[in-house]
Amino acid sequence: MSSKLNAQDYIQTTSIRVNDYFQFEIQGMNVVYDYDDGKVSIQLYQAERDEDDTEHGVRSVIRINNFYLPYTLGIQNTFKIVDLVNGGLPEIILTSDDDCQAYCGTKTFIINLFLESAFKITDFGLDNEIISNKGEITYSESYEDPPVEKVFKYNYVKKPNEFFVREFSYFMPTEDDCAYLIRSILYDEIKGYSKGVIKWKVEVWCPACFTGDMLISLNESEKKPISSLKVGDQVLTYDFEKGINKIARIEGFIKVPHNVYVEYHFDHDSIIATLDHPFYLSTKGWSSLDPKGSVSRYNNYKVVNKIAVGDTFKLSNGKEVSLKSFTVFEEKIPSYTITKLSEGNSFYINDILVGVEDFEQHRQKIK
Repeated sequence: MSSKLNAQDYIQTTSIRVNDYFQFEIQGMNVVYDYDDGKVSIQLYQAERDEDDTEHGVRSVIRINNFYLPYTLGIQNTFKIVDLVNGGLPEIILTSDDDCQAYCGTKTFIINLFLESAFKITDFGLDNEIISNKGEITYSESYEDPPVEKVFKYNYVKKPNEFFVREFSYFMPTEDDCAYLIRSILYDEIKGYSKGVIKWKVEVWCPACFTGDMLISLNESEKKPISSLKVGDQVLTYDFEKGINKIARIEGFIKVPHNVYVEYHFDHDSIIATLDHPFYLSTKGWSSLDPKGSVSRYNNYKVVNKIAVGDTFKLSNGKEVSLKSFTVFEEKIPSYTITKLSEGNSFYINDILVGVEDFEQHRQKIK
């Protein structure tokens, strides 16, 4: 009994603090949405914000029945009231985009409303979209530019306390793969939400790439960030047969978010890439930190060796540079790479010779 009372005291104290905090924060905000049906009252407060303002902090706040959600929402927020599961009141689906929405994704929340007790909020995380049990989805069948689009039509029988979500999962079902999924979600009044079966799946390889600020050589003297490239641009490539640099045109280019990167440290510069991106080494040939992944994911590499500290890499001026150290880190940010050139299979990133990634998409549909 004592622990229960202490828990209740803690919840009550915390609720007061949360409400006091947001009550202060909404001063000066505008009410951009106001809903009241006599049972549920909802207000969405939005702060005025300049386009050039990149400060993180409270941009918008949602209040339900005079209680504030204990979340700092992003700068773009939408929500709708729907009947997802059997209950006395409908649920609220709230989506929130942050400043970095282009690569951070959209967060999805479900809010369960109760008259007799406090509402419950479930954070579904990034890249999850709640969908109906009947409809269609347009998806990209390829990372190439322009993408090849397909339409998948579905019509599932919805069971009591069940609904469906569409999610894009990085490294699913293994760390080698990405996947587009339609999954059922089950609801229990006591246990809450749990993942159900996968109704449909499209698997794709997640190619290995470089972060957007890495500089790619356009010719012998000009460079630009790889994130600014597009199909049709020209870059510097290496002709292995003649032993000279040449100019080639980009025919395939992709942008993919990744979670795990490695930063290679050289005397002249550093390079941030994914672990299986192939580099050309003077003594080992094509090499990466994940040779098995490089060979299995890309069509243009039969043998890939393992990179080690002290290995020598080829520079665009014909000289060599040694790897001093490397650091592996986790951060979800966008990455870029070339998948096809008009001729050759290499290019220079921060003056280091690296390989083009010719990858084949693998997909599997589960009905």
